[in-house]
Amino acid sequence: MGDSVTAKVNQEARARTVRNHSATHLMHKALREVLGDHVQQKGSEVTADRTRFDFAHNAPVTDAQITEIERRVNAEILANAPTTARVMPIEAAKATGAMMLFGEKYGEEVRVLSIGTSTELCGGTHVKATGDIGLFKSWPRAAWPLACAASKPSQGRAL
Repeated sequence: MGDSVTAKVNQEARARTVRNHSATHLMHKALREVLGDHVQQKGSEVTADRTRFDFAHNAPVTDAQITEIERRVNAEILANAPTTARVMPIEAAKATGAMMLFGEKYGEEVRVLSIGTSTELCGGTHVKATGDIGLFKSWPRAAWPLACAASKPSQGRAL
């Protein structure tokens, strides 16, 4: 009791995690555009080294679909659009068309994130502009038939 501690954030790891988390929003939108509106996030894992995005889909994802998803995400990144986050009443958020995850419980006020052309509810931390993410590349392709998208934005590293 009475001891003090000092917490220190690893800024490099934090920045990589922010880029990976931000990429999940663009990936979610691209998945829905390419595979259909029935695609919904079922979970995710975001670390400094990668992001895994779990989703439900009714068929294996083809190589052509994966290529198109990657193309769309990278086009959003290259657009270098600013990211904005606004806190608003839940009813106003619904009126924006923001993606809300089924089964999630939301309060009376929510945080609406706009990143690229994606608008979702999210309380996480994000890049200032889509271009801050870097190259988006999915891997391993063998995991896609299991309805799990893994990405590893290069962030200046070899893929």
